[in-house]
Parts: sequence; structure tokens; C-alpha cells
Amino acid sequence: MWEKWRKVQVGIRSEQDVLSKCLKEEATCPVAANRLLAIINDARGHEKLDELGLVNRGINLSITMTRDMQQWGVEDLWSTPLETLTSGRGDCEDYAFAKYEALHQVGWPLDDLRLVVVWAGLLREGHMVLAARLDKRWLILDERTLTLRADVDVRNYKALFVLDHRGVRQFDHPSRLDDKNMAVSAGKAVGRNWKGC
Repeated sequence: MWEKWRKVQVGIRSEQDVLSKCLKEEATCPVAANRLLAIINDARGHEKLDELGLVNRGINLSITMTRDMQQWGVEDLWSTPLETLTSGRGDCEDYAFAKYEALHQVGWPLDDLRLVVVWAGLLREGHMVLAARLDKRWLILDERTLTLRADVDVRNYKALFVLDHRGVRQFDHPSRLDDKNMAVSAGKAVGRNWKGC
């Protein structure tokens, strides 16, 4: 998981250069970059809660849910935001990465954004969502809904890992997704040799 996340981070940094060039040379901007910039610009300058909602909605409506096996012929492939928006297809982590970068470009501090790997109990599968901190609470942006939910209201997810600008951390005990656990339990660093889920 650490290696996959590191590769995505490198890709995101490269894509930030593409977005910067697009702001200067709009005519040569790739379609996917224009789409991401449109989502960012639509959200920028609104109230913080509205920024979250606009990014969640914009990304959710820009990508068609497609499993990696169906799209790429492999079990698990993590794509960068522009790779995902270029194909227009992706799975849960692809949505989450695009939202993470869009909110960062809107102006959200990286300390207030976390990618959370959860066990979705009702579906009996792993899943990834984006958590954004607003007014000392974490709100969950999930491709499965256009509605933002407070972490304490998400009852069917058990938090397993957090990915952010500091790396990958494992929750001490799989637990309900809530502010107490997001702040305290996700402190155990995951080493480079951990073989992901």
C-alpha cells in the first residue's frame, strides 16, 4: 500500500505541473485537465461545506464506476486523477484521489485531508473514501453518494488505514469511522514492506 500511494503522490505532483501549464496555455490543455480545473474552479471561493459538496459531486459525476479487472485486466491498480479523468472510469480509490487533489487545489490544507481505507461491512469488501476536516469534525466524501456524511454517522465502515501527505498509517484496531479514531488510532506507521490489502 505504501508503494502504491507513493507512486500516486509522484504522479499527482507531475499532474500539478500540467494543471499549472493549462492555466497559462488553455488551448493546449488536455481534456482531462480541463475537466479537473472546471471542478476546482466551480468549487473555489464558496463556503467550505459547499466546496466539499461541489468537489464530491463534480468528481462523482465525471467518473463511471469500473472495477480494475474490467478496465485494466488486473486486480488492483491505483490511478492518478488525470489518468482517471482521461478514461472517465475508475474505482473507489480513483475517485478518492481525484477528490483529494481537487480539494488541495481549491486551497484545502493537506493536514485536513485523509484517504481512509475501510472495510465496508454490508458489501463485505475493502473500500476507500476521502475524509475532510471541517470545524473540528471529519466529513466523508464517498463515490457511492452525493451526500456528505459526518464520520460518526457512517456506521457500516470499519477504518483500517489512513493515507495522507505523511504516508500510510494503520489503525490500532479496526474501528468505526469517527473523529476520535481518526485523530488517535491512526498513529501506527506502515513500513515500506507492507503488502497491501
